Amino acid sequence: MRVQVILVPYDSGQKNVRMGRGPESFIQHGLSEVLRQDGHVVEVEQIDLRSSFSAEIGSAFELNRILSSRVRAAVDDKRFPIVLAGNCNCSVGTLAGVGHKEMGLVWFDGHGDFNTPETTVSGFLDGMALAIATGRCWRNLSAGIPDFHPVAERDVILVGSRDFDQEEKNMLDGSGIALVSGTYIRHTNIVEALKPALVALEPRVKQVHVHIDLDALDPGQTPANHLAPPDGLFPGEMELAIRMIRGRFQISSACIAAYDPECDPHASTLEAGIKLMRIILREI
Repeated sequence: MRVQVILVPYDSGQKNVRMGRGPESFIQHGLSEVLRQDGHVVEVEQIDLRSSFSAEIGSAFELNRILSSRVRAAVDDKRFPIVLAGNCNCSVGTLAGVGHKEMGLVWFDGHGDFNTPETTVSGFLDGMALAIATGRCWRNLSAGIPDFHPVAERDVILVGSRDFDQEEKNMLDGSGIALVSGTYIRHTNIVEALKPALVALEPRVKQVHVHIDLDALDPGQTPANHLAPPDGLFPGEMELAIRMIRGRFQISSACIAAYDPECDPHASTLEAGIKLMRIILREI
């Protein structure tokens, strides 16, 4: 497979700090070589802000506008786009670049990412990433991203989340999103928890974008960032989940986000992330 790895090394509009260091860390630790050993043709590019100064919100949407065009170029050239990003909202630009209106979305995250400016208590824009992707908020700015179309809530599966603000959880419960919570996975298993949501989605979409915030993983084994809540998925569970998705859908694109190498002294999360990318691209 021809693969385009796109680095977005920003966290909250700041370059190469905190989770913004994650994308380059994957490259420095041999991601490209591993994928080439699997038989893929790999090209790597990095996108950067064009503005000399921009506030966090403006920076996020500028990056998504640029990202949309780069993903579109990759797709037009029949290259599979993998986006490595500091923040989760880069899945918005990725979805726009892929360009399919009838696209499913499987979103792995330790948090809900479903806050809006009216419900957030942290003010963290990235806590609104899934809400942006589904058109719940920031609609005027989203409309400026080339070819962006909100994903229908009923075509979204949120997997592994276990830390919610109360108003955010209320909105999720009232939405059409299929929530496969980390708590439910612990009480059952990943297959029993995820399969009904995949079965329900299958008649409506053929392709899905897979978003992985690495703090969906359990920080006791695979610490991704300082925001990671406890009791997350084990790497083997997420690997099996990806294989289940591949068994029912064509994966059109992927975004791996929110990895801070300073939180991962033994590189266990980095290794898990590389393996997940290998499984997305092909069975191993």
